[in-house]
Amino acid sequence: MKIGRSLGPGPVFTTWTETILLAIFLLGPFAATAWKSLLALDPSRPESYGTFVGLANYVELFTHEPGFRNSLLASVLFISIVLIQSSCALLLAIWLRFLWPSRLPAGLVVLLITPLLVSPTVVALIGRLYLHDQVGIVSRALKVMGLLESTEAPLGSPRGAWISLACLDAWQWLPFTALLFWWAFQLIPRRQIEASKVDGLPDLMRLRYVELPHLAGPIAVVVLLRMLEGLRTFDLPQILTGGGPGISTLMASLYANRVTFNQQRFGIGAAHLQVLEMAAYVLILFLIRRLQLLRGLLHERAS
Repeated sequence: MKIGRSLGPGPVFTTWTETILLAIFLLGPFAATAWKSLLALDPSRPESYGTFVGLANYVELFTHEPGFRNSLLASVLFISIVLIQSSCALLLAIWLRFLWPSRLPAGLVVLLITPLLVSPTVVALIGRLYLHDQVGIVSRALKVMGLLESTEAPLGSPRGAWISLACLDAWQWLPFTALLFWWAFQLIPRRQIEASKVDGLPDLMRLRYVELPHLAGPIAVVVLLRMLEGLRTFDLPQILTGGGPGISTLMASLYANRVTFNQQRFGIGAAHLQVLEMAAYVLILFLIRRLQLLRGLLHERAS
């Protein structure tokens, strides 16, 4: 028996070559960005360009960059909208589950998947056209119904811009998220569902005590993916609102693009990206912890 080789099923990476490749492709970009965040890379200050400044970029980011704090608040608000969308998608999946418990019509599946196949850039461009204050179909309809003043524009106020972002993002993601939740229902063992029906358990009771405990894991994975997608979203807000009006919809991804490429403050931009990555890790760990507590609570209630 050779030392270092596993017998039977074991770790995927068993050789130094695979480990090195993993480090290059996964840890390489992270390490490079972390190193750049510790350097002075502002072209407007050529006398100090490339020098090591330690955590000065992080200090400046948190203390002298009000746009950074506003971008974090905007991202948190958008993630909250994503969570509301996920809840609506779960309710839609439950409704579809009662209508088609075993198989969805092929046409309905295509209908639920189609919005996701459209590029976010195209969705944002269509949204700008429909929400245009003069020629937009939606704008004219809102003005005819009296929901919008003749001098107002849907994208002209922070409230209107956020509502527009939420609606367009929901149009693209909510149907597919509901489809994923419906597919998660198919993972429940059929014998448990049949046993609950034999016991005469009502549909709502079966959903709460039999099905949801098994769905806690898949639901958490889908919600986590949607939250990460919401954290890194860029095309939709950039094209639809450009971060405006003012900086009301300037999310973290838009702010990182503005600081890094528009202002070319690469050290601050690298520090900003590191903060976003750390926030994503904290979000993942927090959700995993909540998932463990939720599964334990659901299993306790089920027993």
